[in-house]
Amino acid sequence: MHIYMSAFDTITNMFTEGLSQLFPNRSVYKGDMGWGAIILLGMFPVPVMGQLIARILYFKGTLDKSWLFLLSMPFLNLFVLMGIKLGIINLNEGSGPAVYDNNMYYPMINKFLSPQIVALIYSLVKRQNFMDVDMDNGYIKLFSYLLLFVSVYIVQSIRIYNACVEFKFDKDCNITNNKCTKETQNTEECDASKCGRFTGNMMGKTLIDSTIIMAISDLLETFIPIFMRFVPALVPILQRIRDIPTIGPYLGNLGSIAIWCLSYATGYILSNMFNQSDIPKYCNYKFLSDTFDNSLFAGSIVAIVLLWFSKSETGEEEEETEEQQE
Repeated sequence: MHIYMSAFDTITNMFTEGLSQLFPNRSVYKGDMGWGAIILLGMFPVPVMGQLIARILYFKGTLDKSWLFLLSMPFLNLFVLMGIKLGIINLNEGSGPAVYDNNMYYPMINKFLSPQIVALIYSLVKRQNFMDVDMDNGYIKLFSYLLLFVSVYIVQSIRIYNACVEFKFDKDCNITNNKCTKETQNTEECDASKCGRFTGNMMGKTLIDSTIIMAISDLLETFIPIFMRFVPALVPILQRIRDIPTIGPYLGNLGSIAIWCLSYATGYILSNMFNQSDIPKYCNYKFLSDTFDNSLFAGSIVAIVLLWFSKSETGEEEEETEEQQE
């Protein structure tokens, strides 16, 4: 395998050197996106995903020139990515930090742990043996979900702080689009104590984003398996996911948890991409002042509630079916 990869690197390096002579003023040999990645993502079989992954991994999740997504089809996207690499298409990087980070993993871990934590507290309060706790108890499910939401909220709070802390204030304590540098970080316009970095409005924005991300996670967790049923090639994969055993009686189906984690990562990254497309708007957000955000917030709450009751009814029907079979 190493021999094949070395040969591939040699060929792509020769290709790069040739293009650098053909386009001497273009950034052919600059940037982190290599030719191997361009070929792989350019031929990615799922529309939009190839270009989306390239933007996330190599351009800080930028939404600059969003119209290029219209050309993000397999093979056609290859020419788009080549144009970006050659500098023919000038794609600006996103503002703020990378759209994914290590903090993203904490809610995923909590997805595993929150039911056990709540069940342990429940057993202590009820003075009940932990092994005898009914994990389908409505209170345990509700508080497990709330604990999961809290972890998402904390991560989003860290996110908005880190995204905004790099930028300067104006005289009215509004964050500008200009970053603080080593030379200016001790000046008044970069003094965090003057205006404060985590305001009440930021707390409100964090609440809205956390709710939207939870809704995206729940929706995708529900509809990905449904979508997979209609794609014959994916049916065996879905069956294998369902057959993944549980770890003890408390963690639930590992396949379902894995789908939720993938769905959460999708919501987290998309939220950061949209937020960081306009850093001043993101950091200076006034709670409930944006009609679009308000609509998404309200729609997310409705989606979460409907999915919650839908899952509850499905669970009751499955229990009745099992009892009848017995």
